[in-house]
Amino acid sequence: MVQGAQKLAVARDQTVDEAGHHLLFAVVRGNKFCSTDSTQRVVDAVQAYLKGGALGIEYEASGKACVVHGQSGAGKTYLMSQVVLEHIKEQAGAGCVVVRFLGTSPASSSVQMLLASVCEQLRRCFGKEEQVPSDFKELKAYFENALAKWPSKERPLSLFLDSVDQLDDSNAGRRLEWLRVSGLSPHVRLVISTLPDPDIAEFRCLSQLKKGLGVADGVSASSCIVKVETISDHVRVLTHLLKLQGRTSTREQEAAVDAAFRQRGENDGAGTPLWLTIVAQFLALWTSYDGVKFPLKSSVRSLIEDLFERLEATHGTHLVRAVLGFLTLCRRSGVSETELVHLLSLDDAVLADIYEWWVPSMRTCPPLVLTMLLAELAPYLSRRGDGSGQELVVFYHRQVHHPYLSLHADGVAYTPSSL
Repeated sequence: MVQGAQKLAVARDQTVDEAGHHLLFAVVRGNKFCSTDSTQRVVDAVQAYLKGGALGIEYEASGKACVVHGQSGAGKTYLMSQVVLEHIKEQAGAGCVVVRFLGTSPASSSVQMLLASVCEQLRRCFGKEEQVPSDFKELKAYFENALAKWPSKERPLSLFLDSVDQLDDSNAGRRLEWLRVSGLSPHVRLVISTLPDPDIAEFRCLSQLKKGLGVADGVSASSCIVKVETISDHVRVLTHLLKLQGRTSTREQEAAVDAAFRQRGENDGAGTPLWLTIVAQFLALWTSYDGVKFPLKSSVRSLIEDLFERLEATHGTHLVRAVLGFLTLCRRSGVSETELVHLLSLDDAVLADIYEWWVPSMRTCPPLVLTMLLAELAPYLSRRGDGSGQELVVFYHRQVHHPYLSLHADGVAYTPSSL
């Protein structure tokens, strides 16, 4: 033990760091979770699966995975976090629990790095001596073999993979050919979450999972597939989110929220945890004598665009668009504040806006300008390490990105869909 501690004091253990990152991610999200009737139905179904059977189906006999799906912003990650925390408490060290929230770290953004990290953790959990292969084909075979032949009834494996649609395109990650969802060992429980299939042909993760489970495409209900519905009690969740910030709302402000909720369209996202989280951030900044400072929109996209417009009015259009553009471009790996300052210093339009009345001998972006903007964006950002001690900034949710990117250097505008 002493030798191990001394080694860790000199060199960081990447596997331990990665496992710790995702466990801490689950703790932070799980502690903010607010249960409603609609969310409890999903939690109960997944917990029943983890205990050996769900909705009348004995999963131990079927050897199949459990798939949770729902629209973007429906709260799948918070649900998964809550399930993970409760499952760890129930296991009390008797089993092996491995969890990954895909896309929240560089090592969980590509399938090869993900499998390398997960397989190394599995190897240590079971005390195997052989090394985890580095070749992708061998790595895929190693992972499939572990899921199919996990031998220990005394130390069962529970593997949670959240947001498999967040993987990048390397090694056909989102085709999910690397992920076994049937023929699992009786001692393995595999819980996966993903988005519903989009209209375009690419990235249809849910269809791929259904195919692996033997569920006909187009079938929405199945014993091994659970859908996350819109929250049944949005007022309760909003009150909970405000309480976490030590805030509350007036009747006038609550009426504005209800009005936006009633005006929602089919795909607006009003009433989803993401929409409520953004609304709660707005209300937390309003005082009781402010009333309703601006209309609340029923669309998540509209709420975000309104936020960006207010930031532009406060901090300057060129600065805000450039920062949000860089954050969107680096939305997978992240970018440090130091790197952002350097990038902003290369943008003539940003510098001209900052030094409108005075031009110094050496024009660089003042770090304080960026710090003030990031402070207002803090509720919508996540900060994480890259293994080198550098802190990286990323948007905390896939829907929070700039609706357009203006790259002033060449005058060309890019949209996120064209990147």
